[in-house]
Amino acid sequence: MEYMLTILIIVNLIINISAFAVFELKKPAIREFLPLVVICAAASLGRAVFSLIPQVQPVTALVIITGSAYGSLYGYITGSLSALISNMMLGQGPWTLFQMTAWGIIGFIAGIFGHLFKEKPEKSNILISVNEFCRPYRTAKKEKGLAELAAFSLYGFLSAIIFSIITDALTVSYLGEALTLSSAAAVFATGIFFNISHGIFNAVLIMLLYMPVKQNLLRHRRVI
Repeated sequence: MEYMLTILIIVNLIINISAFAVFELKKPAIREFLPLVVICAAASLGRAVFSLIPQVQPVTALVIITGSAYGSLYGYITGSLSALISNMMLGQGPWTLFQMTAWGIIGFIAGIFGHLFKEKPEKSNILISVNEFCRPYRTAKKEKGLAELAAFSLYGFLSAIIFSIITDALTVSYLGEALTLSSAAAVFATGIFFNISHGIFNAVLIMLLYMPVKQNLLRHRRVI
């Protein structure tokens, strides 16, 4: 276990460099990158403002919403950049790399879930009453929206566990020769209260912000 920290740092570096390389290969235009800059700035500022309350992490909710709206790659880049930028205010260290990976993966998974809820409009040449046609559609759309909101709120809660597992791996690597299964379990166990609080805050923030923020992101994407 002597080289565990070195191995973890290399793995995290490879993951993040690969993600940014793929993003660069897509050659996104400035106007496509602009929404990510705004979200990263808002997430970083929110994290700095609430830095005295560790359980309050607005980054997680905003990264999830961005991944849902723009896809897995954009979700990863948003999460990774948010960690890097916010730590310029809060302090850099080995933990930055682990936080970049943690929030990046959370955004990436949100992109996968977002694809499942992506609207697929159906075309029809049958002329029927607009009201009769729209009534069941509006009901279904509302039910789908509620299901989507519930699913992402639940994911927001569970994402606290993902964040904890990845970032706590750094603490585990510091154990060195003292690293055993029980000592590693003890490290993860100490974060239970933080994880529950973090997860609850994520779920509440997503319930409040998911629909309006995602709609604005999608509207901007249609414009560009």
